[in-house]
Amino acid sequence: SLFALSVGCVCVILSNFFNLGFSIFQDNSGLYKNLLQELVQKEGFSLPVYDTNRSGEVHVPIFVSTVEIEGKVFKGHEARTKKQAEMNAAKIAYTTLKERKFFLFFQHY
Repeated sequence: SLFALSVGCVCVILSNFFNLGFSIFQDNSGLYKNLLQELVQKEGFSLPVYDTNRSGEVHVPIFVSTVEIEGKVFKGHEARTKKQAEMNAAKIAYTTLKERKFFLFFQHY
């Protein structure tokens, strides 16, 4: 039906919108923080250490977090909440470490 088609189109559009990285609207409920912690424990690294800075107007705060792992600091994108800022930093760290592990694996062959 036309209604079902319209609803399907809206769902696809919204899905694409959220997947583009609009962190203000995303809430991954700790997904990347959990994945990062599991990864560093598996690799025998020390636990991630987060640092968050707040700036901007009182009524419109901007948070930026970094996460340090084994002396390497990863900076996340700006966010509207401390929780999301930490998630952004964790996502950067996790994806960077996973990519690095992938490339190091293939360098040995």
